[in-house]
Amino acid sequence: SYGTEDWREDLKRMMLRAGKTGDHVAFVLADTQLKQESFLEDVNNLLNSGDVPNLFAPDETEAIIGELRPQCKDMGITTSTGVFSWFVS
Repeated sequence: SYGTEDWREDLKRMMLRAGKTGDHVAFVLADTQLKQESFLEDVNNLLNSGDVPNLFAPDETEAIIGELRPQCKDMGITTSTGVFSWFVS
């Protein structure tokens, strides 16, 4: 059965694809697919801020920042916070 862990892994894959590769991603979701209230909270956070709190573990966040840092540096973004903000935007 599809649970919270599956949901969050799907969100991670979507965000990584859009944030790292710049691919345009459509996330199609019907209200009947929201099996748990936490799913709706995650969607709300994603729509409001572009991020889902605590979606990525600290080591995953650092890996994302490390991978995107050279690209961001070329744009004048040098801080870890700035790089992650660029990723979620």
